[in-house]
Amino acid sequence: MRLLDRVLEELDYSKLCRSYSSTGRNPSVSPKRLFKIMVYAYSQGLYSTRKIEEACRLNLAFQYLLRGDPIPDHNTLTRFRRDRLEGCIEDLLTQLVEWLSAHGEISFEHLFVDGTKVVYYGAAEPPFRRTLSHRSVKRAPLPARGTLNTAPELIAPRDRDF
Repeated sequence: MRLLDRVLEELDYSKLCRSYSSTGRNPSVSPKRLFKIMVYAYSQGLYSTRKIEEACRLNLAFQYLLRGDPIPDHNTLTRFRRDRLEGCIEDLLTQLVEWLSAHGEISFEHLFVDGTKVVYYGAAEPPFRRTLSHRSVKRAPLPARGTLNTAPELIAPRDRDF
C-alpha cells in the first residue's frame, strides 16, 4: 500500500485538479487523495462507495492514504467517480502503466484480451440480441459453456433483492 502511495504520488494530477472550479469551495479531501483511495479500494476488490467509506473509517491502510483528511462520505466518493474522474481517468491510468513499464514492473510480452460474452437476463432485449448471445454460448469452449449456462441461477437471487 505504501508502494502504491509512492507510485501514485509521482503522477501528474493537473488534469484532475482542473476539473474542480477555482471559484467554488475547496474540497475537504484533496482530489489526489481521493484518487489514491479509489485505486487502492479497487485493488482490494471494493467497488461500492459505501464499502469504501466504511473501509476509510475502519481500515488503517485507507486512513494512511487519507493522512488526516476527513473521511469522505459515499456521496463525495460517488460524485468524484462520476463527475471528476470521467474526463481524466484514462490519462491517470495511462501514466500509471507507463510508470510501471519504465520501472520494469510490467512488460508487454504477453497481453490478454478478455472476450467473454455473458448473457444478461435482467432487461428486455430485442430478440436478435438474445439470439446472438445464445449462439455465442453454444460456440464457447466446454468449461465456459457450463459457467454461462448457470448464470441465470447466479444472477436471479441478486436481482430479486433490488
